Amino acid sequence: MNIRQIPCYVCAYEEDGKVMELRFEPVGEKSSLGNIYVGQIENIAANIGAAFVQISAGEKCYLQLSDAPNAIYASVKKGDRPLKAGDEILVQISREAMKGKLPAVTTNLNFTGKYLVLTTGDKKFGLSSKLSNDDRSRISKWMEAEVNRPDKEFGIIVRTNAADASKEEILKELEYLKGLYHKAAVDGRSRTCFSCVYRTEPFYISAIKMIKKDKEITGAMVALGGSIAVYGEKSDGSDWNVGIQDPNGKDGEVLGGIKVKSGTSISTSGDYEKTFTDKKTGKRYFHILDSKTGYSVK
Repeated sequence: MNIRQIPCYVCAYEEDGKVMELRFEPVGEKSSLGNIYVGQIENIAANIGAAFVQISAGEKCYLQLSDAPNAIYASVKKGDRPLKAGDEILVQISREAMKGKLPAVTTNLNFTGKYLVLTTGDKKFGLSSKLSNDDRSRISKWMEAEVNRPDKEFGIIVRTNAADASKEEILKELEYLKGLYHKAAVDGRSRTCFSCVYRTEPFYISAIKMIKKDKEITGAMVALGGSIAVYGEKSDGSDWNVGIQDPNGKDGEVLGGIKVKSGTSISTSGDYEKTFTDKKTGKRYFHILDSKTGYSVK
């Protein structure tokens, strides 16, 4: 769909004939908000209380130095000293680039679920102020063993949504978020500079989760127009298998398949869809154009 002449992927959630929520993302522009990288300090700007961090070659971000005490180092930190140029630390995108401003990053890493948030910024246990006293008391008892664990490296925040969740649902999500934390914040310390150690789920997966509220979605294959996107893992841990439609066959007949991993997006184009036939000439035209003639390729 084109929105103000910009091609976009669109997800609409319909309930009882009404669109309850609408989400869109420009084609080819994946959001990096929430992603975690092994960044490298480029330089310190002490006069403005900030540091500039590279998360890839030529991609620079803004970091407030007030975050520095909580930084998780990927490189070895020698002694109790402040950040310096060349240090490699884990950073999370907290604001995307906008109006000429650099993207902002933080060293307070957050892993957000439906009921809980795990955070490295504050290792305390907190509950939403919107929860009733009964809900706060009940959930606190469920979380008591985890909260009192002496070796925990993160804090836990209980969200308002937890009021309607069972003990099993909350503890299951806790284990899932702990797994994300370990993969990014623990294993990520040994990754090479500029590695993306955690990538937020695509907007279309969030939309599916909203619909399948009673299901935990750890992987999915989603058709987006002429594209196929895969997210997460299959239940057996194997790669995803994407079939290529046979342009001369019936719908669903494939020429072969491509094995892909999580985070992959594949697009194909052919002359068997999006066509029309000129009634006067009998010629068939399709959407793949020859740049020299302006007509469909032959």
